[in-house]
Amino acid sequence: MGVITTRPDPHGNPDRIDILEDGEFFVNCPVSHYQKCVDHHINTTFQHFAAIAERQQQQDPTLVIAIDSRYGLTAYSIGSEHDNPKGFGGDNWIIRFHDGREVKSSSLWCMGQIPEEWKPRIVENATLAVKNPWHTKEYPL
Repeated sequence: MGVITTRPDPHGNPDRIDILEDGEFFVNCPVSHYQKCVDHHINTTFQHFAAIAERQQQQDPTLVIAIDSRYGLTAYSIGSEHDNPKGFGGDNWIIRFHDGREVKSSSLWCMGQIPEEWKPRIVENATLAVKNPWHTKEYPL
């Protein structure tokens, strides 16, 4: 029986190909590639929402947490008016923060629906309305 060690995968784990005496072989990897993908997604999601919670604790004025009728509690970020392309195709947003501020922006970026396990730490701080560019009416979400 022989062993061939392949180069490490992108996550740094070497897979081994065990060659049996009869010429058969099998790949011996400590963690399946599927499990590595799942773990990577979980870690990335945790880091993303941890960063949003940190921004809210630091009272970042560009962070918008609002209830969107389609998705529930969702995080948004106000981008620069010089962003190209602009978020949501440059729609005109009216952001009314619960502290009394009102911000108008044509560069609002969605950062994703907030998962249930993060809702106790990330709380709503604004309401959103989009202004239809062909009419003067505002449409709350």
